[in-house]
Amino acid sequence: MTAIASSPITTQSLTIDDFSGAIQLDEDPPEHSSASLTIDAATIDTNTTDRDNRLRSADFFHVEAHPTVTFRRARASSARVPNSTMWSAR
Repeated sequence: MTAIASSPITTQSLTIDDFSGAIQLDEDPPEHSSASLTIDAATIDTNTTDRDNRLRSADFFHVEAHPTVTFRRARASSARVPNSTMWSAR
């Protein structure tokens, strides 16, 4: 997986080699849909060894103590995409 981290100062692309995720779609009501993504923090690769080591350190992800990072959908709202059978989740 390739991700792009962006801030007002810089944009940094990175790859994550080991991850898993799940999406549970509920058409009625879409607000009951769920999503989660878990990454192996040790596999984050910015193609810069010093930066990668700092990200893995206790200053950031502290990979030794927290080997995985999990993102879960905290809340959802939905809106039907105009002229479509698709839903947009936010």
